[in-house]
Amino acid sequence: MKIHLFLLLTYCRFVDATIFPLFPRLGCFARFATFRFDIGNQHQYRRYFRDDSAMSLWQTGRYVGAEAIREYVDFVTPKNPLWSSNEQLDVIVKFVQFDRDSNQCQFLALYHYNYEIDESLGTIATNYTVANMVKLFFNTRAYICDVYEGSTCASQLDPPTDCAAQLSALDQAGTNGRVDGNSVGCRILHAVLAEFRSVHCPHISFEPLADFQNQIKCQTEGSLTVLDLFTAEDLEAYDEYAIARGLDPNMGHDWTDGSVRLLA
Repeated sequence: MKIHLFLLLTYCRFVDATIFPLFPRLGCFARFATFRFDIGNQHQYRRYFRDDSAMSLWQTGRYVGAEAIREYVDFVTPKNPLWSSNEQLDVIVKFVQFDRDSNQCQFLALYHYNYEIDESLGTIATNYTVANMVKLFFNTRAYICDVYEGSTCASQLDPPTDCAAQLSALDQAGTNGRVDGNSVGCRILHAVLAEFRSVHCPHISFEPLADFQNQIKCQTEGSLTVLDLFTAEDLEAYDEYAIARGLDPNMGHDWTDGSVRLLA
């Protein structure tokens, strides 16, 4: 309920130019959380990567597709005969930015590994500790299309003519940042929800499609405003609360250090 109220407050209260950046970033976090990306979990590579996904290593080059990526990641796993074992000591993942031009979410993953080198190889050292850095890019529109066309929703939705093109024709969000109308933002929200409960699949349809409760979503904006839910005194209390915590009440969030703080 706290998050629900926070979203109503921040998305409806302020002008679109001020609050627009928030929702795509929340979409990035929501998608990344459901993704559970782990570069060492190769059993999930077909889920993580598409046929046109690419991994670029500055030392060696660019590799396209899940299998090509897996082969080169194998070099730093126990499958490599050089290592007798390896251990992940630490991992930190930080949000970098949402690129509106490419519609890409960007995260930075920092890994700390320790490798035991096979003594039979006669190397000088048998223990090797290394810090790795991986920058992750994923496209939120491609994610929506994956859910739309994938096994989760395939039985409920007809394949779109050109999913990416239809999404490109939509606004990112609606009036003052609303995400209940015919927008990319609404479909990001319900695509994430559909991965947990397929009852949300009709909500990402490009054509109006009723769900099991006979409700149609992501087609027409509602009329509810923040003033329907909060009084002037409530909003004043919100401003004071934000300022006391070092946050701009016109934004309600802070991205300065690559992490995020939200008022909830």
